[in-house]
Amino acid sequence: MTIPKARVRARKPKTKTGCKTCRIRRIKCDEEKPSCRRCTSTARKCDGYDLPVALSEDLVHRPAPPPSTFTPTSTLPLQMTSSLDLSEEEAAGFEFFRSKTSLEIQGCFRTTLWERLVLQITQHEPSVLHATIAVGCAHRKYAERSGSSLATNLYDQRQFFGLKQYLKAISSLRSRIHDLEGPDTSRVALVTCLLFICHEMFRGERLGAISHLSTGLRILASRASSQTLTEPNSLVLRHESEDFQDQLVSIFARLDYDSTMFGQRSPRFSLCSSQETMNKDVSVPSTFSSLSEAREYVDILASGVLRFRGRLLELASFTVPNRSPDFLTQLLWEHASARTVDLSEHPRLLIEFRRLGDGLAVWSAAFRSFKNGLSPAQRKNDSEAFALLEIQHFYPYILLLTAQMTKEKYFDSFNQNFSRIVSLAASYIDSTNSSETLFTLDSGVIPSLYITAVKCRQRETRRQAISLLRKVRFQEGMWEGGLIAGFVERIADIEEGRAAETDEFGDASEIPEEARFSDVALAVTDDPTKGKLICARYCHEMGGELMVWDEYFSLA
Repeated sequence: MTIPKARVRARKPKTKTGCKTCRIRRIKCDEEKPSCRRCTSTARKCDGYDLPVALSEDLVHRPAPPPSTFTPTSTLPLQMTSSLDLSEEEAAGFEFFRSKTSLEIQGCFRTTLWERLVLQITQHEPSVLHATIAVGCAHRKYAERSGSSLATNLYDQRQFFGLKQYLKAISSLRSRIHDLEGPDTSRVALVTCLLFICHEMFRGERLGAISHLSTGLRILASRASSQTLTEPNSLVLRHESEDFQDQLVSIFARLDYDSTMFGQRSPRFSLCSSQETMNKDVSVPSTFSSLSEAREYVDILASGVLRFRGRLLELASFTVPNRSPDFLTQLLWEHASARTVDLSEHPRLLIEFRRLGDGLAVWSAAFRSFKNGLSPAQRKNDSEAFALLEIQHFYPYILLLTAQMTKEKYFDSFNQNFSRIVSLAASYIDSTNSSETLFTLDSGVIPSLYITAVKCRQRETRRQAISLLRKVRFQEGMWEGGLIAGFVERIADIEEGRAAETDEFGDASEIPEEARFSDVALAVTDDPTKGKLICARYCHEMGGELMVWDEYFSLA
């Protein structure tokens, strides 16, 4: 018996880019955003579009640009903007993000996240699309803030439009995150949250940025089954990875420890380089295979040092409960008191202190070994990245080594290090100021220049550090060089003035211990013509008692 051959319909390539409703109904979707006409014209609810679990092979597996490249060019076509069916204002904001923000925001080390992956998601996710438009508008406003080419009313209109896009993104995200179990949903939430952080930073709203960061970190923590989160409060860094989630983790990890410089007591997450090293000592290699690997260990060590300091602050808070109703003054009491925590009473903390110190020393040796193994041409090509990593390593290095010091004279032993940082920073700033970059998401040279300007009492080096802070033309995350320069200059002026009062010749070239501050915070006052510094020091000339007081200065 012959079985008749079934008639086979000619196969055509299927698409998975249609809306969920049309795909369930198995009809062709016109793919209008945010809701397709096929659904809305028949009074059906359009359930929106899925974010592909895996992006296209060409996008994900295309070789990444070298991490040290300083002249990025966008890899996505201009036609992307026109394909989104945006209004003229929306298209302008998105195009600014695509052509400017996505390139500048990366700073020294490039990844595929901003130039490819985030822009890819805008094709499917309204929350991400509106957030990129809001960030593009905020960036454009930030870039034009110091100019006088725009009329005030046009300036305000752009600001208002950007805020409307920000609110649209929040509204779209709220309707999207009803189910945080799905990997796509949490990924969209993290990307949108990251864009919100950038938006607030461009607007100078640090508290808003930290609030969005806290939300993002909670989302990361909720993903206990994630491959990059192997146990509570621990993250694995994979800086070489092009995986979307890995790149998001790296950015949030750095923002996590950066936030401790602006009021957060400690980073939420501990970091490690691979799942195999989780819960073990940080094993820094004897040399590095790439700049990305060197950067990875700087992040791990910096986060570790700031978590160590956070533990000291926590212990100190028990010894100085409610010393002041003022938040900043209380915080200063805790920071100053943390220097006297007896580590011998906390063996695990003492082990951590030694472990981090060893790790920082090994990093320096491994960094030199890696750099010396390159040709002169390679070292020259990556000179900015080498300078930046050495500068970034210095911040956790000096924080750790001075964490238990109450005598400010101890910082004089770092004068050569301070001079080295100033020299490196001067070279780095000169080479990068020629670019049009106005903002990078990561902190760069400012934290180390800040601590140099505060703690170095060699007048020439200190004043050079302050001058360089003013010279940094781009904002580094929450750090604004000009604002920081004004703050530390007041500290230097007051210390030198106090030194002159104690010297019969009025020479402030040598600042004595009793004229130095151990900890200082800048506070606002009711008088717009005056500023206030909250100062702390250990009075070793009077038995080592800790004193905290206010110093007022003129803003005229």
